[in-house]
Amino acid sequence: FVKKYADPNHTIDLKNIGDSVTSCTNDVIRSAIHTNLPISKVDSPDVDDFEDALNQRNIKIIQAPSSEAPQLHQFNLFDTPGLNDTRGSGRDEEHIENIYKALRKAGRIHLVLITIGKGPFSPRFQAAIKCYFDMFPEFHGLLAFVHTHFDYKDLHPQQEEVLSRFTEKKEALNKMMGRHTCQHFVIDCDIESTKPIRIGITQNIIRNILSLAPFNQPVAMNKALILKSPKMKVTDNILVDKYRAIQDAQRTTLDSKDGTQGAILRKLYEMETQLNSLRSEKHDLEEYIKEHNTSDFVMIHKSRLDESWGLFQLHHSMAFSKHEHIIHKRNIFSEKVDISEEQGDEGHSYWRMVCRRHGYKDGTLLAKLYTTRSSIYSKQISERKSQLIQLRNDLQRVEQDRFQYLSKHQSEMADIQKLVERNALYTQLIFRLSSERLLPEVFRHLINKKAYASMNLVTVEKVCLEIIDKDGTKPSDPGDQKIFNVLLLGDTQFGKNTFIEFVKKYADPDYTIDSSNIASSISSHSEEVIHSTIHTDLPIVSVVENASDLNDTTQGDEVHMASIYQALRRANDISLVLITVGMTPFTPGFQAVIKCYFDMFPGLHRLTAFVHTHVNYQDLHPSREKSVLRLAIRIEQLNDLMKGDSCSHFVIDCDLKTTSAIRTCITQNTIRNILYLAPLNEPVAVNRIQIYKSSKIKYTDSILVEKYKSIVDGMSMSQRFKDSQEARLDELRSEERDFGEHTKEHNTSDQTMIYELSFDEKWKIFHHSKIHYMEFPDQERVIRKKSIPCNNLKIVEEQGGEGQSYWKIEFR
Repeated sequence: FVKKYADPNHTIDLKNIGDSVTSCTNDVIRSAIHTNLPISKVDSPDVDDFEDALNQRNIKIIQAPSSEAPQLHQFNLFDTPGLNDTRGSGRDEEHIENIYKALRKAGRIHLVLITIGKGPFSPRFQAAIKCYFDMFPEFHGLLAFVHTHFDYKDLHPQQEEVLSRFTEKKEALNKMMGRHTCQHFVIDCDIESTKPIRIGITQNIIRNILSLAPFNQPVAMNKALILKSPKMKVTDNILVDKYRAIQDAQRTTLDSKDGTQGAILRKLYEMETQLNSLRSEKHDLEEYIKEHNTSDFVMIHKSRLDESWGLFQLHHSMAFSKHEHIIHKRNIFSEKVDISEEQGDEGHSYWRMVCRRHGYKDGTLLAKLYTTRSSIYSKQISERKSQLIQLRNDLQRVEQDRFQYLSKHQSEMADIQKLVERNALYTQLIFRLSSERLLPEVFRHLINKKAYASMNLVTVEKVCLEIIDKDGTKPSDPGDQKIFNVLLLGDTQFGKNTFIEFVKKYADPDYTIDSSNIASSISSHSEEVIHSTIHTDLPIVSVVENASDLNDTTQGDEVHMASIYQALRRANDISLVLITVGMTPFTPGFQAVIKCYFDMFPGLHRLTAFVHTHVNYQDLHPSREKSVLRLAIRIEQLNDLMKGDSCSHFVIDCDLKTTSAIRTCITQNTIRNILYLAPLNEPVAVNRIQIYKSSKIKYTDSILVEKYKSIVDGMSMSQRFKDSQEARLDELRSEERDFGEHTKEHNTSDQTMIYELSFDEKWKIFHHSKIHYMEFPDQERVIRKKSIPCNNLKIVEEQGGEGQSYWKIEFR
C-alpha cells in the first residue's frame, strides 16, 4: 500500500503478501520509495450529486503535492523479521541481530512502525515487543502503531462495541510501552477494494504515517543506548559465575600454602584483586559517563491533535507543564492549523501552545519536545562523578600501599605473576559481563559472531577478550571501511612522486614501481591535481596529490591555493596533510609559501605531518652526529614555520634501487605509520574550514579600499553629508552581518585538537615492565573525543577522557 501511495501506477503483487497470521520472515528486506508526500482527494464532477457518489460513478482519485512538503523524499523501508517467531522465542535474539545490522548500515533510524492485526495479540508477542524496546529505549520517541485490516465503517460513532474494543487495545499497547502518548493509525488493507473514497482515506493515512519520518529526531545507531535482553543477561551471568568460581579456586590454592610465605602470597593476591576491581569499576563509571553525558536529543513530551477534533474553528491548547529538564529542541508538524499563541519553547522548562484548525474534521498538529541525553541522566551522571572522585582517591591509596609492599616482596610476586594477570583478566570480564548496558561497538562485534543467537558462551567470551585486550586485532567489518582524504604537498616533484610510488608498493607488495611516474625536476611545477586511491589493511586511503603547489616555478601561489581548495571541495573533507621535503636547503620562497598556506588555512595545522624524503637510514645512527644534527635543525625550522606547533616528522630513504630487506621493511612500516594518522585525525569539513587572506590578497584588497576612499573623498560636501546617514546604516548592516558570520562560523560543534603527545621508536630503554605516563592536566575545556592508536603497547590504566576536563594514561 505504501508503494501504491508513492506510485499510483504500481500494481500490488499478491505474491509479496504472505498468508501467515504470524511474522516469520528470516531476513531484513529493504525497499526504497520516492515521494513528495502528496495529499489525496476524491474528485467528483458535482459534489451535490450524491447518487454518483453512492454508486461510485464519475469519481476519481487525484493527488496534489503538499505545500508543507513539496520536496522529494526518499524513504527506506526495512521489513524486519517478526519478534513473534512461531519457531520459538530463541529466534528473537537472532532477529534483533539481523535488524540491528540492517539499521547500522543505514546509519540513522527516523521511524519505527509496528503493524497490529485485528485479532488479540499473544503474551509472547507482548514480551517480544517489550524486549525490543527495552533493548533500544530511545526508539520510544520514534514509535507508531499501525492497525491493519480495520474496516473504516467501524470508526463510525454508532459502532460503540467495536470502538470500545479498539480503545482497550490501544490502552493495552500504551501500557505495555509505558507511555500514554503512543501514536495509532488504522488502515483498511482491503486489496480488492476499488472504492475511491476508501482508497483516498488509505493514501492520506499512509501520507500521515510517512510524514512522521522527516519530522522525528532520528536516532544515530552508532551512538544508540543498548540494554541487554533477558536472554543476554542469562548468558552473561553463566560466564560471570564461571569466572568467580575460578577466582575462588585461586584463593583456595593460595590458602593451602602455610607459613609466612603463604601469608605474603595471599596479601599480594588480595591487593592485586582489590586494585583490579577498583580499576574495572572506574572504567565502568567512565564508560557510563561518556555514554550518557552527550548532547544527543531524547524526547520528553509529545502532543497530537488530528481529525478527532470536536467543533469547527474551536481553539485548542497543548501544554507541557514546568519540568525538571530544559527543552533543547521543539519539532512542530502542522497542516491546516493556525498557531495563535506559543509560550516557553527552547531554553525553557515549560511549553504551551494555542491553535485552531481550518475546517471540520480536518487539520493535524503534532508537537515533540526534546532535551539532551546528558539532561535526562544528569542525576545519575552527577552521582557517578562523585563516585569516580572517591574511587580515584581509593585507587591512589591502594596503589601506594601495593607499591610499598611490592618493593619488599618482588621475588614472591614473581611466583604468582601469571596467577595475578589471569585474575585481573577475570575481574575485567566480570565487570563487563555484569553490566546491563552494551556499547554499540561491543554489540556489533557480538552480533557479527552470532554470539547470543546461539547461546554460544565460548563466542561471547572470545569477543569480550578481544575488546578488553587493547593490543588485540579488532574484528574486521567490511561495512566499517572508510575513505580518508590525504593532501600531499612538497617542495619537489621528485619527492612527492617517489613517495606515492612507495605508498602503492606498501599497499600492494606485487606492485612494480614505475620510474616514468617520477619526475626529475627539483621543483614542483605540474598544473593539475592528481588523485590516487590505494587499498590496504588500514582503512581505504585516498591520496589527493597536488602537483602544482609549493615552490612553483611558473605560476602564482594563489592560483595553486585555488586549485587545492577546489580539489578538497570535491573530496568533502580532509584527514591528513603531508608535506614532502628533500634534504636540500630550504629556499626563502619555499618557506614563504609554507607560511602563506597555513596562514590561509589554520584549521589544517593539526592535520599536518612532514615527510623527509631521500634520507639514508644509516645517517640516523647516533654516531652520525652531523647528519642527525642537520635533520634536527630542519625539523626545528619547519616547526617554527608552523608557529611553534609540534608536527609529526617522518624520514624515508626513497632509494628505488635498494634490494635490502631491512631497508624495505623500515620504509613500509614508516609508510604505515604515516597512513595511520588519517583514521586517527578528526577530519576537517572543507565547506566549513576557516580561510584567511594571504598577504597578496590583502595587498590587492587594500588597493581597492584606497580606490573607494578616494572616490568618497572626491565627493562634494553636500553629497557626502547626504549620503552619511545611508553610509552609517550600511556600516551597521555590515557590522551586523560580520558579527553573525563570525558567530555562525565559530559557534559550532566541530572538534578542535587541544592536546597531542606521542611515544615512538626513540625510547631509550627496553623494559617491558617499565611504566610510562602521558597526562593532560585539568583544564577549563571538556574533552569531547580522544584517539589512542598503539602498537606493541599494553595500556595499564586510563583516567579521565571524554566528558572530563583531564586525562592520564599509564602503559608499558
